[in-house]
Amino acid sequence: MSGKSRSTSLPAGAQRASYTFANYQPTRTQETEVAYLSRATSLVLRATREGCGNTGPLTCTAHYLLANRKQWLPNTWRQYRAALRFACSTENSHDARNAAQLLDQTLGSSGEELPGNGNKKISERKTSALRSKTVREKNIERIVNAIEASRAKPETKETLIRWIIYGYFTGLRPCEWGNARVVTVDGDARLEVANAKHTNGRAHGLKRTIPLQHFPETELDSLHEFCDKMHRLKNSGQFESKRGTCSKLLQNINRRLYGKGRLWISLYSMRHGFSSRVKVSCTPPEVAALMGHASDATASLHYGKRRHGGGGLPIKPLKDEVARVRNNFKPCKLNYSEKSKPTPSRQRPKPTPYD
Repeated sequence: MSGKSRSTSLPAGAQRASYTFANYQPTRTQETEVAYLSRATSLVLRATREGCGNTGPLTCTAHYLLANRKQWLPNTWRQYRAALRFACSTENSHDARNAAQLLDQTLGSSGEELPGNGNKKISERKTSALRSKTVREKNIERIVNAIEASRAKPETKETLIRWIIYGYFTGLRPCEWGNARVVTVDGDARLEVANAKHTNGRAHGLKRTIPLQHFPETELDSLHEFCDKMHRLKNSGQFESKRGTCSKLLQNINRRLYGKGRLWISLYSMRHGFSSRVKVSCTPPEVAALMGHASDATASLHYGKRRHGGGGLPIKPLKDEVARVRNNFKPCKLNYSEKSKPTPSRQRPKPTPYD
């Protein structure tokens, strides 16, 4: 399927006829819609191989997802359901309505997740679970040295090294570099970036600002050049190709250094490393503003932990961006009964918001 197309085709079970999603209403970015339809295509193919009987392909796939949801992690289940649910919304047919109704039964009246969806006890790691969320400078140094010693093209090696280092110091998602730029306001350098997940209220605004006071003066020019390069690649339609090439090289480096059975460091791992370090010196709403999150609870649940942040990062977000963050974070509390309360000499340290 073409990356520029908003529709896709898929076989309709035993009939082997083409089946096209069309007439959808755009409520997400085009990239997300394409990804959802592509995933829905794969799911329908998988479900129809097992036979659909007299049901349509979408209803068949909905039954397949419901029957197998205990085999997937909760996040995987939610992605599968969202993809098929979106595919159903592009169709005005009895099959699509039936499938949507089946999927909606797994949600509560307010859209909350009902119990029994997904399985948190699955031990086998797949996809994003293979990425490391703990990144230390010694790991980055080892990765960078291995990249420099590789046989890849010099331009690819330089691009990947900058992608890693700048991601570690700014927390940008790998896909966001095509829409980032360095600006100077009142003599202070800042990095402005369009939030990749700004649809459906998932971000605190269309863009966010990363102050660069922690950046060495000698690196600002290089960062500016890197942003310009990524912008040119984005405009020419070559950004995803370059990202894929760099990710493949990084994957090969991980395989050589760590082998199987270990969490690998990806481009996205740099965002986790940034999260860990800013949590040392920032409040939850400040972390959310720097990460581009709509809620201050997101980073605590899904990103690198404060205990891996080392000495932290001397950075503070803009106050007006912090004010746009929703305050949903609830710090954990350690409640001891009188019988089990530790003695003063062995008192546990007071938990931080991110521990």
